[in-house]
Amino acid sequence: MTETPILEVRNLVQDFHINRKFTVKAVSGITFTVGKGEVFGLVGETGSGKSTVARSVIGVNRLTSGKIFFKGSEISDKAVYRQQKADLQKNMQIIFQDSAAALNPQMTVAQIIGEPLEINRLCKTKEELDRIIYENLQQVGLSEIYRDKYPGELSGGQRQRVAIARSIAIHPDLIIADEPIGSLDISIQAQIVTLFQELQKKHRFSFIFIAHDLSIIRFISDRIAVMLKGKIVEMADTQELFENPLHPYTKSLISSVPVPDPRYERVKKIIEYDTSVFTGEGDFKEVSQGHYLLN
Repeated sequence: MTETPILEVRNLVQDFHINRKFTVKAVSGITFTVGKGEVFGLVGETGSGKSTVARSVIGVNRLTSGKIFFKGSEISDKAVYRQQKADLQKNMQIIFQDSAAALNPQMTVAQIIGEPLEINRLCKTKEELDRIIYENLQQVGLSEIYRDKYPGELSGGQRQRVAIARSIAIHPDLIIADEPIGSLDISIQAQIVTLFQELQKKHRFSFIFIAHDLSIIRFISDRIAVMLKGKIVEMADTQELFENPLHPYTKSLISSVPVPDPRYERVKKIIEYDTSVFTGEGDFKEVSQGHYLLN
């Protein structure tokens, strides 16, 4: 018997009505699943709908149509969502790109990490709370001296580490990282991605990692879905996608990934793909085992 996925998205449509004459079709009928303990990469250019998917999954956006299941329950149903709200708030966490905006500037690091622990009543004593805060700071590479600092006193990388510590403190089943390294320096990006890898292996949470950089997605993901203009155009295991890309947009993205070989970089050919010709029409079908294509 196939194990129930931690997350299942079916035919998700997300439109935003600006006025009576203008509607933004952000996501157009996408379907995917995330297994228990799986790292699922979602990649695409700016405006492809990646962040909209994240916000729809966690309930920020009311779906235009489609269904979302979390641990087998249809959380896109209002009654089910209300009934399971406490469980969802504990077991589904999101990490945003802009850590400066995501962290309360008037709270210390200890208060930020400790707040979800207190709300979910996971600590019986003040000593236990302090111990867990300390342990989570250690896990994300921050010493205890940071516990009394405010977000404004931290660098971008340090703030993102605090956001990560807050998300893992309550041991969620699913973490969604929405472009979590997009605003960081290149050197810091590598550190944060490595940290994500280490934490995911240790805690085995399911993980949706959203980015526009295929080289980062390749490094961390088990499976990858490529988005363009609100559609998933291709989805496959990471190795399969890179060794056998089928959609011309995927081929274009992969050809643009930098390779640490100056000689190869000088002669490599970038495959061009004019996204203006993409209509989004066609059927999204399995063309080989676990490899899906919009054609």
